[in-house]
Amino acid sequence: MAEYGAGTRDAIAAGPHLLQGGRAIPLQRALAAEGGKGPRTAFGLSADRRRAWIVIIDGRQKGYSMGADNNALVALFRSLGASDAMSFDGGGSSTLAVAEGTGAAVLNRPMHTAVPGWERPVANALLVFAAPLSATKR
Repeated sequence: MAEYGAGTRDAIAAGPHLLQGGRAIPLQRALAAEGGKGPRTAFGLSADRRRAWIVIIDGRQKGYSMGADNNALVALFRSLGASDAMSFDGGGSSTLAVAEGTGAAVLNRPMHTAVPGWERPVANALLVFAAPLSATKR
């Protein structure tokens, strides 16, 4: 079992690893394209660990979004200024929602069973709890 370091409370399995310390992690040819463009979910961090990006890319929806491959994710995170980035699951489970009242609002257009806007039922999720930034701190 890998040792995660002092203070680690939780961990999540994901992959492939895209960036580490600002350097692209070489992707195996099969992982670089993963069958071409498609929906993607990925997470990135700035070098100072003060900024994080959750990226959801819709895909397989002609005329709306065909998606991205992992090489495109590397380029995107570099353009955002990320130092480290990891790809998570893609496909129909790529859904981004935020709390809204007593429910949630979906911010992207996921696709399940070839129906745009349908969310795929999944057994797990990455949840991020954070207070909104005040307008003066942005």
